[in-house]
Amino acid sequence: MKQSPRITAHHAEEFGRVSLETLMLKLTEEVGEVAADIYRDNRWKALDEIGDCLIVLTVLAYYLDAEIETVFKDAADRFCAREFQ
Repeated sequence: MKQSPRITAHHAEEFGRVSLETLMLKLTEEVGEVAADIYRDNRWKALDEIGDCLIVLTVLAYYLDAEIETVFKDAADRFCAREFQ
């Protein structure tokens, strides 16, 4: 995911600074598209939409003054440390 600086720079250049509300609506839209494609058994389209979710999450992390790689690593560490029963 070393593309996050490129993604955030492109987003800022193309769209400027949009509101967090707009980003949250976009994320909700993309997650809904993932769900719809899974329901329709369209695996490849669902994977495309997951990619779109990752882009929106990358921009959202940037807006919250974080790098998506750091957010992911921290979440992975927490996830792997959990004990599931």
